[in-house]
Amino acid sequence: MPASYDVIIPAWNAQNTIVETLQSIIAQTIKPNKIIVVDDGSSDETRSVVLASNLASVVISIENQGPGAATTRGFSEVESQYVAFCDSDDIWLPHKSEIQLRYLESHPSADAVLCDMTPFRDIDKNRQFGNPLETWGRSVLMVRAAALQTIGPVIDKEGYTGELIDWIARGRELSVKFDYMKEALAQRRISSTSLSYGRNAKRDVGYLQAAHEALMRKRLRGEAL
Repeated sequence: MPASYDVIIPAWNAQNTIVETLQSIIAQTIKPNKIIVVDDGSSDETRSVVLASNLASVVISIENQGPGAATTRGFSEVESQYVAFCDSDDIWLPHKSEIQLRYLESHPSADAVLCDMTPFRDIDKNRQFGNPLETWGRSVLMVRAAALQTIGPVIDKEGYTGELIDWIARGRELSVKFDYMKEALAQRRISSTSLSYGRNAKRDVGYLQAAHEALMRKRLRGEAL
């Protein structure tokens, strides 16, 4: 039987979506040991909705700092050998955790694994899906808990984007091995309230900042750019 895993969900103003997210995690064929929701200073009823759902194991409230800081705050609550993450408006397919756990158990050289995601929109009460996409983000990531200490905090960037790209890049520089499965195991909600919705120059700065910092670290190590 695969080892146990915990789940960290950073949440900000997610009262309308987080219950469906939690339900998709509880519905996993291998259920999590613990679900940790970190309410990142929401101004809506996110915390109350989560508590009323009785679906989360731990609910933590912090002042608004960003999804990276909220994710990092969840690290201290982890008890299991593996850790998965999910944004508060995304959905896991029922076998996601089982497939990723079995992959990590059968690939001991891998420290983490990611997978594809299928985008969807809710339009006029109908759910419309796009084609699966390669995604290097929170909702498709499962890691060995030891990697949290190796890499350190998830650091927020301007516009609250790019923090996972930066975290993965820093991990690779420390020889943390990230594998990728070309299989769609989660669904990404596309809406005007999503941090990643549309193109926005301020948000895009976060991705550019993460790339620039990775190049500077490479230069300091004396590696060719």
